[in-house]
Amino acid sequence: MFTRRYTETQELTEAVRETEGLCSFMERNLFVTDLVQAKSLLLEAPSMDARLEIMAESVSTLYPSTSAHEIKMAGLAHYKKLSAADIYSPTDKLINQVLLVKAEASKELNLPHDYGLGEVCTGKVEVETVPGNHYNFVIGENAQNVADIVQKWIKL
Repeated sequence: MFTRRYTETQELTEAVRETEGLCSFMERNLFVTDLVQAKSLLLEAPSMDARLEIMAESVSTLYPSTSAHEIKMAGLAHYKKLSAADIYSPTDKLINQVLLVKAEASKELNLPHDYGLGEVCTGKVEVETVPGNHYNFVIGENAQNVADIVQKWIKL
């Protein structure tokens, strides 16, 4: 999924896949919000090792107590997780009802309303949208909102 959304706007080369994966890591896990320069540098790098080095260098001042090696390994693991999810294709369908609780900000991802769960589930897919983004929709007041939705759904 993470790379499919880019295929409409640019050629999906290995450099683009790796760059988008590492930028996703930087944005979601290291809370780097301005990725324009980093993305440009990562795309120009000749290899994944070089991209990992650039990423680690660019965030090292934000996380001085974390070694460059740890940042590179975490970034690589994140990229591999995204890549695996991107190529995974279920061989069977879930025979049950499903509740998807998703963050309001997820509409920016340009994904199907049910994230494609309707294609892999034979039961009803109920979708509830709550305030927040991928990281904060289960924190603070939002957490209680999600808990209430899940509790209500379980009782059905």
